[in-house]
Amino acid sequence: MYTIETAQGVVDISNELFEKYKSRLEKGETIDEKLRSNATIDLRAVKYVVSTRGFQAPRTIRMLDSHCGSDSDNNIYVYFDTGPEDPKLVSNWVEEYDGRFDCLYLSGCNKGKVRLSPKMSLIVYPLGENTGKQIFLAAIGLGMSNLVIASPINRGKR
Repeated sequence: MYTIETAQGVVDISNELFEKYKSRLEKGETIDEKLRSNATIDLRAVKYVVSTRGFQAPRTIRMLDSHCGSDSDNNIYVYFDTGPEDPKLVSNWVEEYDGRFDCLYLSGCNKGKVRLSPKMSLIVYPLGENTGKQIFLAAIGLGMSNLVIASPINRGKR
């Protein structure tokens, strides 16, 4: 897992996606510049979407940028750091950061439509496939499509 901090928040990027981004660098562009630029755009969109859906805009966000898989029959949602042979539970990542950040954002697919229930933080995540465009479509007013904003029971809308 590769972690970067930006003015907008913190992003955990799987090693698999890190290598993918690295292979797509423009001439003269560094991997750090590319990751910070992408992360800043994503995190700004998350803040905007959360605030326009009636929640207080998060001051702190942590994002998990990874390929994910889910199984609704077993209620399992996993992410892959190095590839599908090494699944890790999304719930463990959520538990580690829940309450330490105002908002957690998962960018990976959730085709099994597994629901998440945070204890202290808001969680923004897909119910279904996520092409990476859903957060931007929601930000420009074209609907939440398959994105969910889950809030703790004690932390509702403004």
